[in-house]
Amino acid sequence: MDLTNLEHLEFYFADNFDTTLFPVLSEHYLLNEDLDRASQVCEIGLGYYKDSLPGLFLQARVLMARKDLQHAELCLKKIIELDPSFFNAYLLLAEVQSGLKRSQAILMKCYNAILEMDPGNKLALQAIGELKKKRSRKPRKKQQAAKAIKPKPKKLVKKTVKKKQVAKKSPPKKRAMRKKPATAEAVALSELEVSPKLATFTLVAVLKSQKLYEQALEVLAKMSSKQGVDKKRIAKEKKIIMDLLKSSGSA
Repeated sequence: MDLTNLEHLEFYFADNFDTTLFPVLSEHYLLNEDLDRASQVCEIGLGYYKDSLPGLFLQARVLMARKDLQHAELCLKKIIELDPSFFNAYLLLAEVQSGLKRSQAILMKCYNAILEMDPGNKLALQAIGELKKKRSRKPRKKQQAAKAIKPKPKKLVKKTVKKKQVAKKSPPKKRAMRKKPATAEAVALSELEVSPKLATFTLVAVLKSQKLYEQALEVLAKMSSKQGVDKKRIAKEKKIIMDLLKSSGSA
């Protein structure tokens, strides 16, 4: 069966709802922006294989396409819980958590996890740099706010309490201005988006889950001949699969 042929997959899926290839069909629909069918296929497939990593990953991508970031976050967290080495899940999680404006501590944890697997990841390094800059800005603004408030008590010493309350109304305005640096998170959000060119990794994941390691290597070989693909990611996947082949005694 030609897994790149949508019509073939549709006919096969219609007669085999319990097939482990459901993420491949779902991805076809997702790339064609048919979100309803992509979601329906995922729901059916996950009904049979609730812990399918490729299935959960596709479901997360569909939820993201629908702007349902909260449920996408839960889905990605489940993937990472099942497989802490699922690199692309961390990439999407960083994007989702940035969109949800999670705390800096949560974002840092996700970016650091990315760097553990890919120490030279430029996007994660840039995002961490921006987060550290925002941390250093906060103490300075507090000091500036304190200096701006200190001179005023000289005039307010003999005045009523009401004027002291009026003098204290200025700090909230400065706190509101602190939210502007959040644009750095928006940059990280757009830059960390997983490209459709990584879509074929879904097929590799499906084949790995079925222990079809040789077929997975063939897919990686075809991917490496394309322009714009992540060569480092392909090399890592190849090494993982080769190790699996050795441990299974097939090589």
